[in-house]
Amino acid sequence: MFTEILGQEKAVRQLKKYLAAGKIPQAMLFCGAEGVGKAKTAKNFAMALNCTDEAARKTGDACHICQNCRSILNGVHPDYIFLDLAYQATMPFKDAEKKQHIVVDAIRIVTARSLQHAVLGRYKVIIIDKAESMQSEAANALLKFIEEPPPDMVWILVSSKKEAMLPTIKSRCQTLQFNNLPDETVKQILETQGFEESSAARAAAASGGSISRAVKAAEFFTNIAVADAAKETFPYEVVSNLSRTLPDARAEASLALDILARGLHDFWSKAQNDKIREDLKQKLEKIAFFKRAVRRNVSPALVLETALIETADLNEKIFK
Repeated sequence: MFTEILGQEKAVRQLKKYLAAGKIPQAMLFCGAEGVGKAKTAKNFAMALNCTDEAARKTGDACHICQNCRSILNGVHPDYIFLDLAYQATMPFKDAEKKQHIVVDAIRIVTARSLQHAVLGRYKVIIIDKAESMQSEAANALLKFIEEPPPDMVWILVSSKKEAMLPTIKSRCQTLQFNNLPDETVKQILETQGFEESSAARAAAASGGSISRAVKAAEFFTNIAVADAAKETFPYEVVSNLSRTLPDARAEASLALDILARGLHDFWSKAQNDKIREDLKQKLEKIAFFKRAVRRNVSPALVLETALIETADLNEKIFK
């Protein structure tokens, strides 16, 4: 329920206002960092729109028990589509399973569905996850459908890169901004997922306010747990644990660089000696350079290895 969505009180309040007033924007954009609860909130809003429990609806929420709620939770409701790459991979067009962005064929299929009347619910709800990944042809195909949707239709676009979306799409959507989560909230959520308190706290501190990033941070710390950060071999051991696929390796190297940067910044803020502060500042500038390099066509393993060699005197304190 909305009570399970932590750290996004402002967005939830606004959605409840729409429900209470009965004035539902027919095209909405949920934007904010990856892993802060946008998609979960969108799914819950779809349930709240179609919940048949009057008591739950009066509170501006969903019961999660009625047939409509359970069908949406299970992704089998005839008036509900959650379009992501996994759903797109099941669609009947050539090479659907290989596509790494939302393509025009997928948009054509879901927009055709949007023209049908609601069968079981009060609203048809189509959620497009990672909406920024739509090619321009796909975005333009969607545009005319969100301009004049049927009265029982609600589109929710979910994006962590609002700036990458077409201005014409953004201008036709009611935007809800989702905040990065406080470390304590991330820690609390990780603990409910089964992480131990110490592991959850460490991962939360490296998460940047994102649950998905926190989970990756926890995996990173687990992978390097047997490596001794005080030894000269530490950079090579860390790099040996990077994924073999380039996108994953880039993400993991970027995460490790963020952990380095956070540690260096903490040391800089506490340093009493100007010479030490200047040395830390130079290291931080190098980490910023390495972060840019990882995003370009440079080996993430080489970049991370170089960065860890540069910070060798502090790695034990940062990664202990």
